[in-house]
Amino acid sequence: MLVAMDRAAGRWQDVAASCERLVDIDTGPARSEAALLHAEACEQLGRPDHARESLERVFQDDNTNEGVRIRLRALYEQSGEYRELSNLLLVDATQAQDQNARFELLREAGRLRLANFEEAASAIGPLSEALEIQPNDLEVTLLLADAYISAGLIQEVVQLLQAGIDRQGGRRSRELAALQHRMARAAASSDRNTEMQWLLAAFESYPQGTDVASELADLATELGEYEVALKALRALATAKTQGPITRPMAFLKQAQIARIQGDDRKASFLAKKAISMDPDFAEARDFLEQIGGG
Repeated sequence: MLVAMDRAAGRWQDVAASCERLVDIDTGPARSEAALLHAEACEQLGRPDHARESLERVFQDDNTNEGVRIRLRALYEQSGEYRELSNLLLVDATQAQDQNARFELLREAGRLRLANFEEAASAIGPLSEALEIQPNDLEVTLLLADAYISAGLIQEVVQLLQAGIDRQGGRRSRELAALQHRMARAAASSDRNTEMQWLLAAFESYPQGTDVASELADLATELGEYEVALKALRALATAKTQGPITRPMAFLKQAQIARIQGDDRKASFLAKKAISMDPDFAEARDFLEQIGGG
């Protein structure tokens, strides 16, 4: 009753102190309610993190109170504590009655673990569960593939991606390119030629993908597959969106290949094209001076 009166009067310091004591002595739903009132008071006082201990103690004893979980989720999000947040999302997933909601919680928990933990394997469990709910979801398939690759589970990622590629039915698309791009990543540690072939397949499936085109151009150049590299570089030179290899850099890289192929005239023309697009492009100016094309 006293807490309710203090709350109604806006005496939040008193509410916070009273509720903190109640968390120590109450049990069951009353204890959860005290923790939530403590969180409200701390928020009103501009110190929301001061309620963390009360909320976590209640949560550890009973994780079924949705209000407590919502408050904790907000605190973890604000402080960037992704391990605690992902664990909380998994608890939310076990409590979710709706399969779509459960899917979203598992996906987010897996995404957080993949992006912020050193052990990518910890993302495999929730992402696998999410994929069981929606087997054709592309985002989760790609996230799970990334987790498998980071964990070194190459056989598993190949099986996963091949099934996804088969579902595309041979239709060239951005979605197919994304799956093929992950295949390239899976091959990267053991077979650079296979990596290039998958990058080429991804590029052909979606030529507008500047990330794939940039990776293909660099790898093909490294492997001496200059025609493949030039194909990607020409696409980058006219791309509407800038990728890792910018349009001026795409012209310079074409110039460098022309020089390797013994065509200094073409190399000079392409280097000048790069400079015309970016007059401050020092690397292109140095290259042009090197070949005597200034």
